[in-house]
Amino acid sequence: MKNDPESTEVPISLLLTSRFRTKDGIARVEQIASQLGMKVASTGNVSVCCQLSLSTFQKLFGMKPIEIPSNPPGCGDFGTPTGFCMACDLPVPTALDGLVELISVEPPSTRMTDPPVV
Repeated sequence: MKNDPESTEVPISLLLTSRFRTKDGIARVEQIASQLGMKVASTGNVSVCCQLSLSTFQKLFGMKPIEIPSNPPGCGDFGTPTGFCMACDLPVPTALDGLVELISVEPPSTRMTDPPVV
């Protein structure tokens, strides 16, 4: 898979520290994430999910994510789209230190279907 480093986006999840699992804490993390070049995609009670370009990912974390090719539909699923993963958690940027306890790449999800009847 060949990706354009500016247009290909990598999905990541930021797990907030317990102190910042509040409305104001989430807003602060969203603001800093945007300043770091991340596009906030969604938020939950304990996490902020973002997208960032491959080039921003490499600048921010000093490494490339592992590219995962798509998988065709199988016996019990509709396949998996192209995506990314990491063999380790990502380092927390200094600007998010104390606000975020863990950053991970979101791997592509497998689109499930009912299991075959045997």
